[in-house]
Order: sequence, then structure tokens, then C-alpha cells
Amino acid sequence: MNRKQTILGIAIILAATCVIYYPSLHGEFILDDDDYITENEFIKASDGLSSFWFSTEPVDYYPISNSSLWFQWRLWGDTPTGYHVVNLGLHIVSVLLLWRVLIRLSVPWAYFAALLFAVHPVNVETAAWISQHKGLLALVFMLLSILCFLRTIPPEPSDRLVFFRQGTGLWYALAIFFFVLASFSKGSAVILPALLVLLTWWKRKISYWDLAATVPFFVIGAIATKIHTWFQLQSPEIALLPESNLQRLLCAGTTVWFYLYKALWPLKLQFVYSRWEIDESQLMWWIPLIACVATTFMLWWYRNRWARVWWVAWCWFGIALVPVMSFADIGYMRFSLVADHYQHIAIISVVALVAGYWHGAYQLLPRIAMPAACVIVLALSFLSWKQASLYETAEALYSHTLAANPGCWLAHNNLGVALAEHGELEEAIEHHQQAIRIEPENPRGHNNLGVTLRQMDRVEEALVHYKIALEYRPDYANAHVNMGVALRKLGRTEEAVEHYKLAVKLLPNSAAAHFNLANALRELEQLQLAAEHYRLAISLDETNAYAHCSLGDILAETGQLQEAKQHLKRSIELKPDYAIALNSLSWLYATAENSSSDETANAIKLAEKAVALSEGKIPTILDTLATAYYAANMTTEALATQERAIASARESGAESIVLEFEEKYERWLKAANRIEETHP
Repeated sequence: MNRKQTILGIAIILAATCVIYYPSLHGEFILDDDDYITENEFIKASDGLSSFWFSTEPVDYYPISNSSLWFQWRLWGDTPTGYHVVNLGLHIVSVLLLWRVLIRLSVPWAYFAALLFAVHPVNVETAAWISQHKGLLALVFMLLSILCFLRTIPPEPSDRLVFFRQGTGLWYALAIFFFVLASFSKGSAVILPALLVLLTWWKRKISYWDLAATVPFFVIGAIATKIHTWFQLQSPEIALLPESNLQRLLCAGTTVWFYLYKALWPLKLQFVYSRWEIDESQLMWWIPLIACVATTFMLWWYRNRWARVWWVAWCWFGIALVPVMSFADIGYMRFSLVADHYQHIAIISVVALVAGYWHGAYQLLPRIAMPAACVIVLALSFLSWKQASLYETAEALYSHTLAANPGCWLAHNNLGVALAEHGELEEAIEHHQQAIRIEPENPRGHNNLGVTLRQMDRVEEALVHYKIALEYRPDYANAHVNMGVALRKLGRTEEAVEHYKLAVKLLPNSAAAHFNLANALRELEQLQLAAEHYRLAISLDETNAYAHCSLGDILAETGQLQEAKQHLKRSIELKPDYAIALNSLSWLYATAENSSSDETANAIKLAEKAVALSEGKIPTILDTLATAYYAANMTTEALATQERAIASARESGAESIVLEFEEKYERWLKAANRIEETHP
């Protein structure tokens, strides 16, 4: 391809992917996106990077991809669009890199293969699901590593190590560097060394020196595998994989054909497929495995005749699937043994093989092959656009999943959460209950049902489900937090504190746990201890406006006025429409000794905004505005506003503050009368 054709090719890839994925760019957070981003305390913490690199506290050891998300949080916060745009950008970059790799490997119609990869519906799950950022990033680094490594392979077998071949040392070092980045972006990248051996064999006869060149890659891959496996085993939610090794082997055989079928016929794709029940006594589970063995043997036998390209494609496909063949425990396999995003690397061999044979068809029947290729690209693009549209809302995605897989408790559970967030509580309850019927011993389902019941003020019922969740999983920190919230609502604050303390012990880096504990301690008037936990919550999540406000209030109560003002100002910066913070800062300005005219003017401005936001229905905020008016010598406005505060307090039944407000009103009125008598 010349320069103009290359630019046109890039433009087509950009246009196609942007159109296909446009619906998902405005998509919501789904499934474990909260775990990876919005509820990930390491992402929010200012020292989160050190935790990703130098601690065992995170769920996975993916320091590269987690660091990327850490930086993105500083840009996008809890707005999902930015993360979706980055994922789309990585998908486009991987498509362009794949194009270069296939050209380097002399694959016919390399551009067509890259375009098929760009628009294939199976890849939508990876590109449109924010949590799969790790997989996209890993593939980019893998392709960069392959490109660099291919530059080190001489046309003929060499009798010298790569370091001693002129002009290859830097490329070799870069290949290793990018492999390290890939391996610590996502664990599935550890299969790269085997792929490098395969590609070397594909280009020419392989030598011992070629194998020696891959040894550092295998060593790095082994170390990364050991680390990733250790982290997986620490997860409290281990997948319930097939029990026997034979069942796992049968599952692996079926997995290969399942993914190949979906790659060639990408219809009826599901976010969560039905979970297989492997039965070694049934012939149907043996046939796929036997077919895999037979195919492997046949292609190997004819590898030096007609099957060389088929052997390479088959090996790439199989090697790429090894990490997800149920031999290893993967958390997602609690829900399904297969997933579209698992074949993100494997499908490369399928599109490359199809493109190569389409080139042969084009040479024989150019008038048919080219239009047919365009039709295939358009058809795949349409299917991908439809698939990407499902990721626009969590409700759409989980509803689509349940239509095809009604027994999926995960979809029922998450649809319930999504419905509850949109205020459809009754329907949310139904889905949570259905999730529990399908999977009665699922602590997450009971916890989420409890949350929705509490939103409906059915607090006693919520407590029952929190207790069940904790029976099944005593170390479930979120259930302890929610139990504490429910107990506080029932006035059982001391019991709530015990659950919050357990949550903090289980999740010492949880800003939410520290914040809730601080709220309860403040309610018990343990202000010093409450302030400590507010500070911890802020150190873990500096964007928590509520923690800043609460800490500011405590500091004001204990006379630390300057620091109190700093935290209240920060709270307002983070949440400009937070009436309570506006009110608290206004009160400090209005009641300060020797306050300046600027401070009293600011107090009035803040209090007026707080009154407007609360629609004048909160008596304490009206009282603050009245106090600010009085501090500015606007006595008439102060008296009128204080009358409103008294009336609002009576209407809301807050009799305890009515007397206080009335005494203040009488004091101001007498002072005003004395002034009138002095200056008739």
C-alpha cells in the first residue's frame, strides 16, 4: 500500500470503530467497574500508586493497568465517558499495530484482517467494558513486543545470540520491555513467549539460538504467572470450577470449539453465557476434546505440506485460550466458563486466516471476492453496533442477558442494583429475590437486597438479609458497613460502631468504612476519634465532600476555626450545591469575632444559596441567614428571616430549637428598639 492508501485505510478504521462504539461511549459503569474504579480505594487514594506496585492489598497485581486507571481517575473521576474513550482509543491502536504485525509476517490482505478485528462483534465486550481496560492495554504492549521481536529474527537461522547480531540488541531489549508491561497489565499476556516461538517457526526453520532468545521471555512469564496465581488464590470469591482434572480437560476441549464457532458466526452473543455442567459420563462432552486432539494431530502431521498456515493459526488460537480454559481459577468463572472477552487475543489467528484465504479467492474471483468482503465488514459492523448499544445502560445489558440466560443470578442481581439506582425499587426487589432463589447462598445477593429494602425504609427486613450475607461470608466488609447504616437508622448507634470497626479492620483502605464509622462516633459525641476517622477517609478519598464538611464542623466545635474553614471551603469546591457545607461556612463567617465586611457579605451570600437549595424548609439554615444579616447590621432582614426560621422549626416539630430561636429574636428586637430610642 502506498502512503495515500495507508492514510485512507487508517481513516476507514477510525470511522468504522467510532461509529460502531459511539453508543457505548455514554455507557454506564457495569459489573465490576465499581470494584476497579468508583469503589476502589487505591484508585482514589493519593498514595494508591505505591499500593499497586509495592503491596499485596489490591485484588490483582496489575500495576500497569491499575496505574493507568489511577491517572484517569484524576481526569474523569466517576464519569464513565472518559474511560470509554480511552478504551476505544486502545482498541484502535491495537488494530493498527495488528495491521503492522501481519504485514511484517507477510500475511496476505493484512489490512482486511485488521479491519475484521476492528469491527468483529466478539471484541465489543472487551472494548465497551471499562474493566477490560487491562486486556486492551495488554494487547497493545503484546503487539509492540511482537513487532520489536520480529525485527530481531534474521532471514536465515543464526549461530549467534541476538545480543551479538548487529542492529538487533535494542529491538530485543524493547521486546522484553513491552512484554513486561503487557504481563503486568493483565495475566493473559504471559502466553506471549510461546507465540514468539510459533511466529519464528512460521517465518523459517527454527534454531537453538532462536529458542535461546525466548528464554528471558519464558522466565518473565513464569514469574508473572506465579504472582498472578497467588493473587487469584487470595480472592474471597474463588470460582467453583469443574471438580476433577478430567472435567477441566473436557471443558477445555469444548471451550475451543465454542470460541471458534462464535468467531466465525458471531450471533446471539451474551454478556454472561449459561454456566456449563460438565458430566464426564456423557459422550457430548468427549466429542469436542477428541476433535481437538484429532485436529491437532492432523495439522501437525501435514504441517510441512498443505497445513503449515493452518497449524500456525490453530496453535495461536489454542495457546491464547490456555489461560481461560478452566485450568486456572478465575473469579468470573463463578458465573460462566466462557466469555467473549476471553478470546480477544485468540481471534487474531481467525481473522488472519480468513484474510489470507480471501486473498486467494480474490485472485480467482475478484469481482465476487471484493464485494463479498465489503458485505462481511458491513454486516459485522452492524452486529457490533447493535452489541455496543447494549452497553449504553446497565438495564439494557442485563435485560438482554436475562432474555437469553434467565437463570443468570448475576444479571438478576445487577439489574436489581441498576433499577434501584433509578428509583424503581419494587422491580429491583423482584430481581434481587430472584437472584437469591437461584443462588440462595450468595452473600452479594442478600446484601444488595438489604440495601434496596433499606431504601424503602424496610430497615428491619434489610437487617435480616445483611445478617444472612454475613453468615455466608463473615469477612464481607460491605455488608458490615450496610449493617451499621441500618442499625444507626434504628437508633442502635453503638451496635453500628462495632460493625463499622469490623469493616475498617477488614478494609483499612476503605474511605467509606472510615467515613461511616466517623459519622457514628460523632453521633456518640466521641468527637476526637470521629475526627481521626474523617481525616483517614479524606486521605483515602480526597474528593469526599461530606467528609470534609463533617470534619470542618467538628473542628469548628473544638475551636480550630482556620482549619475548619479550609475543609468547609474544600467541601464546597467539590460539591458547590451542598447546602450543609454552605451553611456551616456561612455560620463561621457570621459569628467570627471582629469579622470584616467582606466576611459578613460572604456569609450572607453562602447562606442565601443554602436557603435557596433547601427551599427555605430547614430552620437551622434560615437561622444562619438571619445571623449573617444581623452581623451585617441588616436588622430588618434578620428579624424577618428569624421569624421564618421559628415558623419552619414549629412546622417541622423541632420544638427544642424554637425556644432558642425565639430568645435570639427577642434579643435582636430589643437591641433594635434601643437603637431607635437612642436615635429618634
